[in-house]
Amino acid sequence: MFHHLSGRLVLAEPSHAVIECGGVGYLVRTPLTTFDKLPPPGEECVLLTHLHVREDAMELFGFAEEAGRAMFRRLIAVSGVGPSVAVALMSGNTVADIVAAVKRGDAKLLMRAKGVGKKTAERIVLELKGAVETIEALVTTEAGPVSAATAPEATAVQALVTLGYSEDAAAEAIREVFEELGPDAAVGDVIREALGRVR
Repeated sequence: MFHHLSGRLVLAEPSHAVIECGGVGYLVRTPLTTFDKLPPPGEECVLLTHLHVREDAMELFGFAEEAGRAMFRRLIAVSGVGPSVAVALMSGNTVADIVAAVKRGDAKLLMRAKGVGKKTAERIVLELKGAVETIEALVTTEAGPVSAATAPEATAVQALVTLGYSEDAAAEAIREVFEELGPDAAVGDVIREALGRVR
């Protein structure tokens, strides 16, 4: 129903964005890999979208690139993988990371995402095995991250909390990673590194 949204970026958070199109503000859920590529609020923005319809709600999911949307659609087609789990997977890994994990049968990498157990990870590897070549062909060179409007550490902590981790555990992991990578580290890189450490 919705192919993409093109308009002014009103709000950019680690878990969602609001884009104003023709006077209407659309709330779009996004993985961290898309958040990294959003322009500063107030600028023009284009997101490729996927409309997910449930009995009680309709949700829009947005992606900076076609490879991201294609991966999301493949993931939610796997039994036991809903949109929230797909977003968690794509927040901790780039599309290229997931493609590589599937190709080499690395279920452990996928299990780092919140809500992905061993059986689910193995099912993803099995069901995506023959489909990742198409997605791999869509992968383009990733652009550098755009700094968020809020303080980088607070943004990173909020992202982990959104993914289901406690605020204390998230804050500790983020602080550790910033100490190692330095204060100028890209927020997306910090979050992805922290995902492997947070308890």
